[in-house]
Amino acid sequence: MLGNGQSQVHITCRVQTFIYVHWYVQKKNGQLEGILYMDRNNQRVFYHPGANQNKFLAAWKSDDFTLTIKKVTDEDTGTYYCAH
Repeated sequence: MLGNGQSQVHITCRVQTFIYVHWYVQKKNGQLEGILYMDRNNQRVFYHPGANQNKFLAAWKSDDFTLTIKKVTDEDTGTYYCAH
């Protein structure tokens, strides 16, 4: 994932029948970092310690859970995972 600091990337994960959905990123060094998780019942988003709340935005509609990465740069390169 490459960007000039102006673009956004949206990643959507479809999840059915689960209350919590987590987003993680695995960076180039292989380390897995927690970004945030969403509580479907209470319609709340919780950020993992150390996650940049200004960088990531979470939203959901029905069974689609979307992670938005704002102002994408080379530092955001990695493999992004959703888990439930």
